[in-house]
Amino acid sequence: MKHISSKSPTCTVYKCEQGGLHLVIRDANISLSESEFYSANEQIQQASRMIDNGTWPGQYVKLSFCKVSLVVDKDDLSIIAKVTKRAEEVMEHRKRDEKSVDINKAKKGNTLPIVDKKDFKEFLN
Repeated sequence: MKHISSKSPTCTVYKCEQGGLHLVIRDANISLSESEFYSANEQIQQASRMIDNGTWPGQYVKLSFCKVSLVVDKDDLSIIAKVTKRAEEVMEHRKRDEKSVDINKAKKGNTLPIVDKKDFKEFLN
């Protein structure tokens, strides 16, 4: 299990061994694919912006994930929004790191070996 982001006890995001993402809100563990997580995060961020600018109509927010719905206090939603936003940033950063490692592995065979300090082998594609 890879920890991604957390603000205990309100919200935690982690990636399990099978590659799924888990959004844990209080005692509810919601298993999501990566695309489902990004979609849910967009909705969470939108609700958070509405709360921040005073246009959210009530004290509670209903979050729906496939067949699961959770009702959370808007104070908890602001914590959840920060955790999920941070999780998205961490995931994007990890993707960039993985891509740079792959690029470096691919280029490894294209280096020129030095036989001695004066002679170089010819580089052939």
